[in-house]
Amino acid sequence: MNAKEYVQQIEKLDSLIKNKTFEIERAKEIGIDVSGIHNEKRQLINTRQEIIDNIQKLSPDHYDVLHKTYVQGKRLYEVAGEMDISYSYATKLHGWALQALNRIINSA
Repeated sequence: MNAKEYVQQIEKLDSLIKNKTFEIERAKEIGIDVSGIHNEKRQLINTRQEIIDNIQKLSPDHYDVLHKTYVQGKRLYEVAGEMDISYSYATKLHGWALQALNRIINSA
């Protein structure tokens, strides 16, 4: 898995965590044991946090561009505006950040 696929997991994990939360609430309403669902949710949260922990190992600019894009769900043009850089530079920075993250996840 490359770095982009790795960080793109966050969006799916967020959706799965939200759905597990709904499943827990619904199971409680009808009296079903929720311990298994809680464990599944905890594993999803841990996986999400592991990805964020690896992003945090990056330089500040690389961290910012990836966190804002994949964790906060912002578009790259929004990230460029917030970081006060051009969109063109933001796309380059994004690529460099993914390369740096790729080195981190492949060394683990």
